[in-house]
Amino acid sequence: MSFSHLTTAVIMTALIVDAAIYHTAVQASPRSTQIAEIFLENLERKNTAGLEQLLADRVVFEAFGTRVQGRKAVLEQLTAALEFFDQLDFSNERIGMGQDSQTVLVEAQGRYRLKQNGASLQNGFALILQLEQDNQISLIQAQVTPFISNEESNTFTPNFRP
Repeated sequence: MSFSHLTTAVIMTALIVDAAIYHTAVQASPRSTQIAEIFLENLERKNTAGLEQLLADRVVFEAFGTRVQGRKAVLEQLTAALEFFDQLDFSNERIGMGQDSQTVLVEAQGRYRLKQNGASLQNGFALILQLEQDNQISLIQAQVTPFISNEESNTFTPNFRP
């Protein structure tokens, strides 16, 4: 199986986060924790206006084999991904700081209900959020585990490309 360079970079980033940085990460500042929690909450609620307020003008989003730049393009990408689901619920959130004070590391579990057929899915994911001085998000890197059906033990990975 061959991965694109971006996919390989995202996988390696997730492994580094889990194996190296997370174990040495410091507790996130209250403001950074709040931004990460608000970001996840806006994703769960599919609140694009709330997401837009968190994103810097030149934000970069890297996930699902895709790299997009700019607030409008990132919002379009996130909205396209969110449209697959009727319901999203994130739990077991772990938020820490990277080696610098501008990198926020997020690890969580997701439970989802597909809009298309009502299937219930779950997965784990890791996010790296890079913050600017004004606390807007300038980079979102995501790595997700395959989706697992709650009704069956098979995996499902929707195509999130719009």
